[in-house]
Amino acid sequence: MSSSVNSDCHPIKAKLRKLRKKLRQIEHLEHIERTLTPEEQQKIDNKNGIRSHIKTLLSDYKKENPVDDRARGKGTVQTEEQPEAKSLGETSKQTSLHVEEIVPSFSKAPQDEEMLNSLQSDSNLSTVLNAQDYCNDRELLMVKNNASASGRLGTSSSTDCHKERVDRVKRLAGQKFTVQELEGHNDQITSIHLEEDIVLSCSRDTTIKIWNASPGGKVISLGAHTATVTGVTVLPGLHTAALLSDLEELTSGDLHDAENDVKIICSCSSDCSLKFWHFTTGKLVKSIYTFNPLTCMVSWLDEPWQLVGTDGGKIEVWDIGKGISICSVLAYDNAVSVIVLQAKQLYTASADGNISVWVLRDSELHVIFQSDDIKAHDGRPVPRQRIYTLAATDQALYYGDDGRSVKVLDWRKGKVRRLCHHVSEVGVTYAIHATTSLLFASGINLDNGQGFINVWCLCTGREIYIGTLQLDGMGRVTCLASTTIDGKLRLVSGGQDLLLWQGADKYSPESIRLVRQKELLNVEDDIESELSEGESTESDREPDVETVQQQRWCVFV
Repeated sequence: MSSSVNSDCHPIKAKLRKLRKKLRQIEHLEHIERTLTPEEQQKIDNKNGIRSHIKTLLSDYKKENPVDDRARGKGTVQTEEQPEAKSLGETSKQTSLHVEEIVPSFSKAPQDEEMLNSLQSDSNLSTVLNAQDYCNDRELLMVKNNASASGRLGTSSSTDCHKERVDRVKRLAGQKFTVQELEGHNDQITSIHLEEDIVLSCSRDTTIKIWNASPGGKVISLGAHTATVTGVTVLPGLHTAALLSDLEELTSGDLHDAENDVKIICSCSSDCSLKFWHFTTGKLVKSIYTFNPLTCMVSWLDEPWQLVGTDGGKIEVWDIGKGISICSVLAYDNAVSVIVLQAKQLYTASADGNISVWVLRDSELHVIFQSDDIKAHDGRPVPRQRIYTLAATDQALYYGDDGRSVKVLDWRKGKVRRLCHHVSEVGVTYAIHATTSLLFASGINLDNGQGFINVWCLCTGREIYIGTLQLDGMGRVTCLASTTIDGKLRLVSGGQDLLLWQGADKYSPESIRLVRQKELLNVEDDIESELSEGESTESDREPDVETVQQQRWCVFV
């Protein structure tokens, strides 16, 4: 115990933690849109010097403690060389999702060894043991304990269920990709949307682009916004019909042949507008002035309404057919950073670290949960940090903030647990995307600026870490989207770069392995690590680097 404590208090570790916090502050500065002060620009100019200092400290620490973190199965200090990633300079490459041999990070007590031996000798769970490369020992023990408790350990249906889940994990781990960089935006990508073979992206450069993912597909650029475009989507049929009833030109001429063929793109922007575009031609067909800069949006499925968040903390409901606001609620003191719809419940989060759950009844928003008093599993309060992203499933609400881990909120109980996400003790989670079977989360290695995407499988009823996907030169990833085409996964990541990852059948020597990092194999991140490092306290922020929302105004022209 004492050796562990002494190691955690090592002076090099303290220096590394302080330098990484400075890098995170620089990340904040690089992320904001306002003009930087000379002092702030000086901090950014010092970034490479800080990273060089970190590299030297890591080398010194490795010489002094060659087996420290590796022996303990922790990732508080990165001393091992990271796997070499393929260069982003190649516009198309094969990427193989491969699970490498690892040493399980779960430290076994004698009683755990006995349980593992019992597990390995149980022939009814042989199919589960085939997943040992994809689950750590603790997860395997949970599988057995849960099955025993429910009385289903020896049943064939349980074995078949486990086998199906294991097979799904194996298929995910063996998937290969071609990776293509979509070049055209001149600034950070803020939002993406997938629609069959079409990728929609929007950016700080005020444009929207329509990309055809098929070979030789053309690119259409839409430019009518006058500030950052913060969201883009394809409207549901009900919304399109509402617009058609108001726009006679869409029902005649060369814009479409049949009403069912019309698709409409909707975009929101900090220029205080919702704009609507013809999907095929890219023609701007309608614009709604919203009086407030918009930060995010989602389509309400039962009515032709767009629900939007503003940089002043409001959540508003706009009838896009009539072009009017039918509901407006001041939800937060700071900007609404994300808005998500799942099963007729609206999940929102703010730049000041609050989460709310809403229902929409009788054209009014009613809050049913606020994260004023959420607790960790051990009852301690969860520090409040800027929230960048949310993803909701039927089982959980995942969110990413200025912390090193992905947070999993059971909002009905007000409890939060953490998924290991960064190897370093300081990190930022900008984007999370969830499907029925997969969870994706982006992070950044502050030591070198390298972005990455961690992947978990959700098909076992809990999160199983599959691996980490990255390309050399891939920077900050701020948005993710995925779909399935002909049974193959298609993933798009946006941020500093816009990358299209497409499932492929053939392997290539240029493939990139989705490497499992043993430091991330823990089922749950240690809450003590985030609390003890003080990354969530106000004292962690230097006065001139505080995350302060700059007031912006929209004017009539």
